[in-house]
Amino acid sequence: MAVNDDTAKLWNLQGRLIATLKHNHWVLNVVFSPDSKTVTTASWDGTAKLWNLQGQEIATFKHNDRITNLAFSPDGKTIATGTYFADRTVRLWTEVTDGSWQQFAEYQGWSFVFSPDSKLIAIAVDSNSVQMRRVQSLDRLLTRGCDHLKEYLASRPDLRKEICPDNK
Repeated sequence: MAVNDDTAKLWNLQGRLIATLKHNHWVLNVVFSPDSKTVTTASWDGTAKLWNLQGQEIATFKHNDRITNLAFSPDGKTIATGTYFADRTVRLWTEVTDGSWQQFAEYQGWSFVFSPDSKLIAIAVDSNSVQMRRVQSLDRLLTRGCDHLKEYLASRPDLRKEICPDNK
């Protein structure tokens, strides 16, 4: 990783350059996905980017501050991005059906780690406090929301199809 040229570089084991991963400012962190098929970079420019191993950008994750921390959940279904400086937020992202990624949670904090089963995330909130949060997929959160709206949606079939198409 070259700190001053706004890039991270992927090299093979023989020392040949495979790809240059470009941001608009310093790259501060890099992590591989659990299956080693993708890599995520975090930058001073307020973005984290997901790349394939050929250097093609797959997705961009944005914050209002420099992204310093990254993690993949062990099951590879969630990416966490975090900022240390001004806003100190942790955002959780999940892949949606069209291959894009969507934010589904935001917490205050700056450092984090997933549990080995990917069901929890521990977030450092300040110098002496850690919060445990349950990680639920976007699909699960939508199902829970539709379950809470079940009685209301029963009287509004037009909305039921629009809001919760799989919910009967």
